[in-house]
Amino acid sequence: MSNKRALPVAVLLSGILAGAGWMAVDTMANRGNATVAVAHQLPTETATTTTTTVATHTSSKPKPKPTTSATKTKPSTARTPTKTAKSGAQFSPAAVSRAVQSVEPQAVTGAVVVDRQSGKTLLSVNSSHRFHSASLVKLLIAIDTLHSGAGAQERKDLAYMIKMSDDGTASQYWVRQGGASLVSREASRLGLHDTAPPTPAGQWGNTWVSPRDMVAIYQYILGMPAADRDLIVNAMAAAPEHASDGFDQWFGIPSGQRADWAIKQGWGSSSDSICLHSTGLVNTHWRYIVVVMTQHPLGTSLSTGTRATTAGVRAVAPLIN
Repeated sequence: MSNKRALPVAVLLSGILAGAGWMAVDTMANRGNATVAVAHQLPTETATTTTTTVATHTSSKPKPKPTTSATKTKPSTARTPTKTAKSGAQFSPAAVSRAVQSVEPQAVTGAVVVDRQSGKTLLSVNSSHRFHSASLVKLLIAIDTLHSGAGAQERKDLAYMIKMSDDGTASQYWVRQGGASLVSREASRLGLHDTAPPTPAGQWGNTWVSPRDMVAIYQYILGMPAADRDLIVNAMAAAPEHASDGFDQWFGIPSGQRADWAIKQGWGSSSDSICLHSTGLVNTHWRYIVVVMTQHPLGTSLSTGTRATTAGVRAVAPLIN
């Protein structure tokens, strides 16, 4: 990437090594290994609601809709059962946790669905629970880099990082943008409640984020200048079945519902847990923001985790399809 700003070799190496815990998880996933430990532990919260072998999906990806301009909407805080648009039947938020736990009984689930057209929150389960972000933090890396000014090559790099969920590019820009400080900076700028830098500071995949903060991140992205918004959203909508490391990233939203999508996924392990997240924009004009995040005990295979997350999205599908 010849046009990038030169960085001291020692600093760049530190960033690459910082991401190595997450890069190793994804690489080893393709070889059938279960988990890789990194140095920070997830909270051991029990919840009533709520990366390893690669899962292969048989369903085809719906064709994404082009990005359209949108006004940010503030989600409602309602947590009562929701009527589905077509049937009028009551939808219970607990159904999402039950679906995830039907695949992996000890899973912790966090989920939020927002209808941008009405401004209402259709679903909220453990919305403030902090999960390790895994690759979801790449959205913050992209936002921070765009805020600081990005040239043509940098913009190309950011689109590739998001589309392919590329760890090497993430590590490079994580270092360039100041590492943990970019998380604090963007959490303040975006008004995030639960997002916090990782511990140890260099391991970007250990960044803390909650489902409600992921909603706020997507609302912010949709309100960015058109060129920046389109760079991020179009890269999400073009995400191929396999990430740059070969991991199947079409679990969750791509496999669990039938509408058009633009996704940012996350998968990885910490010293005591595995996380798999499926998040993004769904349906015509990206009407819905959908966030399903899951945490599993060590020893859970990534294929089980992806199936559990997909089950959670299937439970949500009546709200968004």
